[in-house]
Amino acid sequence: MADLYNPLAQDYETDFGKQVSSSDLITNMYSLPEGVTFKFSKEPDYQKAGSYTTDIIAYYPDGSKNSTNSITVTVNPATDADIYEATVKDGEYYDGDHFDARNYVTNIDKLPEGTQFYDDYQVDDPNDKNTNLFSIRVCYPDGSVENTKPIKIKWILGKDTSKVEATRGRLSPNSVCLLLKVTNTSDKTMNFRASMEVADSHGKDLSGIYGVNEGPVAPNQTVVFWSVFYDPKPYYYDHLNYHVYASGTDQKSANDDLKLELIKKDSENFDIKATNIGSKKIYYPKAYAIIHKDGKVTNVIDTLVEPDDADGLQPGESVTKTIYAPGYDDVELSSTSSYSK
Repeated sequence: MADLYNPLAQDYETDFGKQVSSSDLITNMYSLPEGVTFKFSKEPDYQKAGSYTTDIIAYYPDGSKNSTNSITVTVNPATDADIYEATVKDGEYYDGDHFDARNYVTNIDKLPEGTQFYDDYQVDDPNDKNTNLFSIRVCYPDGSVENTKPIKIKWILGKDTSKVEATRGRLSPNSVCLLLKVTNTSDKTMNFRASMEVADSHGKDLSGIYGVNEGPVAPNQTVVFWSVFYDPKPYYYDHLNYHVYASGTDQKSANDDLKLELIKKDSENFDIKATNIGSKKIYYPKAYAIIHKDGKVTNVIDTLVEPDDADGLQPGESVTKTIYAPGYDDVELSSTSSYSK
């Protein structure tokens, strides 16, 4: 058979690490007898970029053999995507956080400096409406790209982790106040962010505040968001809208060790006294004074009660802030604070 047949082969180019079968390079396969097999006379090294000159040996059913013409197999240089592989993990995402795909990659320190990570949305999890399946698209410095295996990302929504009590008040004919008392109903310490908007009776947005953050808030603790909106036209405001978002935090709330006291000085002034009753420093305590009059909220005052954030509030240390609130008949206190910066 080797005397009767003449196998022909072609040059070939392949990517780093991608092996090619010798039979795939035979160009006249259909003119050769059934049962013929092939083997490189010198196998290219697919793990090393370069050009390899070789030929292919044809083995016929009758035991004879011959070789093709000389060919060149070129192995292209390796890309970062050929060399590296990003490993990923399932995780959670709070709707108040900026989504960062790198948070779900577990071996960033093993990947080249300058590697970028992006979420590549695939599909909702059919078993959980708050869970999505993602691949992470890994873009390496040399321009090569890798898509990881899908991971599950559970979306944690503010409405699922908090109880919101909204109070609407009018401080004057030309102003309206929106107050939100947000209680952490989850089992994790987290931050909350609120957006509040006002619209006229036709639904037209007039003004609003966005991205106000408060925390850390421990489970079962409460934080206050509020805003006063002013308009020259009496009773022009009609709709008050708000959204509350949750976000994760590594900080720990120090509220259990921050004792707040309300001390009445006279008919128009009272003091808020904050004392660290714990054994660790407390940073950034903020006290909220919700002022009620005639059964309605008339004002909210938030103030940083610590004079020096750099030093922290030492164990046993107290600070006092005087608040002016003429004609009030009740004051409700709330606070946020942290054990760390």
